[in-house]
Amino acid sequence: MKKQAFSLHCMGEILTNNELITVDHIADFYRRYPGDDINFFTRIQFLTDVTNVTLRISLPEELTLADFYPPPDFQSLIPDRETGGKSGRDYLVWRFSEPFSAGSTFTYRTTSTVVFQHPDEDFYIENRAEIIVMTPDDEQIFASESVRIKIFVKGQYLNHLPNFYYSDDFMGRYLMLFEDFWSPIEEQLHHIAFYFDPCMTPAIFRPWLASWFDFEFDEHWSEKKRCLLLKNIMFLYRKRGTKAALAKYLEIYTGGEVEISEKRGKDFTLGPEARLGLHLALGTNNNPHTFEVDMTLPPIEADDEEEKVRLELERAELIDAIIKREKPSHTNYTLTLE
Repeated sequence: MKKQAFSLHCMGEILTNNELITVDHIADFYRRYPGDDINFFTRIQFLTDVTNVTLRISLPEELTLADFYPPPDFQSLIPDRETGGKSGRDYLVWRFSEPFSAGSTFTYRTTSTVVFQHPDEDFYIENRAEIIVMTPDDEQIFASESVRIKIFVKGQYLNHLPNFYYSDDFMGRYLMLFEDFWSPIEEQLHHIAFYFDPCMTPAIFRPWLASWFDFEFDEHWSEKKRCLLLKNIMFLYRKRGTKAALAKYLEIYTGGEVEISEKRGKDFTLGPEARLGLHLALGTNNNPHTFEVDMTLPPIEADDEEEKVRLELERAELIDAIIKREKPSHTNYTLTLE
């Protein structure tokens, strides 16, 4: 993928794309055959307040547009199709009249079909996404990214057959049927390691990975917290039931500070006449098998006080559930939240 950066003079300052807008443009497959569909995903993030933004996605002549899927807020915005121009490319163009605030993000998806043009050799298709701002002088590109897709004109399974089959056009196209079916599975096997990476695996796989260590995610947990838990799961599993593991678990969930202290007897002496019995506790203020959890939690942001109280209560209940699940079964505890 290629990224390009340009600058714009705005109110006496030079603002680069990193200060205004970022664009990420990817495809679901990077090896395709004529007749196959390719999905392109374009993610736009605004890092500052901007207006008069235009999104352009190129349409190479080797691709035919099948459909496009705008985000929910822009369902009614119909794109224009620009043909030719200085670059010689065709573009699908969305023009946004409303302003965008810093931090806002949206994603577009376009689906195109590879056109079979009977070339003699394999070739590449380049698809490009651009973010443009309209100025009184001219259009200036803030950010752009392109992807290259390799198009195979003959089945690659021919490489596993005797050479004389390579000149057989029917055999080359016939094998494409099987390659098209098996290629997604081959891609998954080729990138199997990503499925075991806590942060790169699809969200649907994270509960499955956690189940290997007998961990269950709460339905209220964000994907970021689930990823962080999985990254520390080996430590938590090895130390499960200990003070260190419980403190780490609570820190991951809350992002706050955790202090755990065990309740032990003080100032006890054992003399020659002492008799240990079933109901004898050694020392003063002794609460056997008991510990205290003191937590300093980050504040919760809410629209009103009632919502804030509800979220704080919900968080306290989840913390209590974590302690009950992770503590040794024979122990008791007290919980203090600040």
